[in-house]
Amino acid sequence: MFFLLKRDQPEAASLDLANLQSDSPSLQVLEELCAAMGFQYHAQVLQPAPSILLPSSWEAFLENLSKKQRHEVRRKERNVERDFETDLVFVDGRQDIESELRDFVGMMRNEQEKMEFLTPEREAFMIALGKNAHKHGVLGLTWLTLNGKKAAGYFNFLTQNRLWVYNTGWNPEFGKVSPGWVLLVKMIQWAIENGLEEVDLMRGDEEYKYRFGAQDREVVQVLIGLPQ
Repeated sequence: MFFLLKRDQPEAASLDLANLQSDSPSLQVLEELCAAMGFQYHAQVLQPAPSILLPSSWEAFLENLSKKQRHEVRRKERNVERDFETDLVFVDGRQDIESELRDFVGMMRNEQEKMEFLTPEREAFMIALGKNAHKHGVLGLTWLTLNGKKAAGYFNFLTQNRLWVYNTGWNPEFGKVSPGWVLLVKMIQWAIENGLEEVDLMRGDEEYKYRFGAQDREVVQVLIGLPQ
């Protein structure tokens, strides 16, 4: 806000902060600062950002689901483990990170909407983001393998005792066993067993998120203008 007051920068008329969580203490701090300094303050919700608060045990998590969803979790896990050798694989320093990230981006292209989203610039951004996250020890790129083949992948971040789900991809060869769905189940179970507090599913109100007990936060945009 002090930048906006610099008279040698007359073209700077407002500050746009587009990605604050609705429970962030920054919102109250910014609103109070604006009131004290005479700035204009406007906040608006952009999107829901569902998040799963994790209990202390897997059984407690299952009990929080609806009876139907609990049955589906157990049935799909049982079926996939009956028909395939199943592994949960976390990408770490033993693999070539760029190669793994390119495999993930390739898997994203199996969905039409994501294929259209992945312009060369966005693909380059995702690869660079993943490599930088790995460099700083917060990349949680995870595969579900079935009989040794990559069936689904989740591009996650691991920080602040949370698992942040950034993007997903799946292999249509295994579509009949819902590999993306199974992988989410296994990641939630892993997160609980490792003492994480939350699985943040980030932006979007897709139905499957709420089936797993996610509760809405919102992504909030704050616009701050010069004093009138």
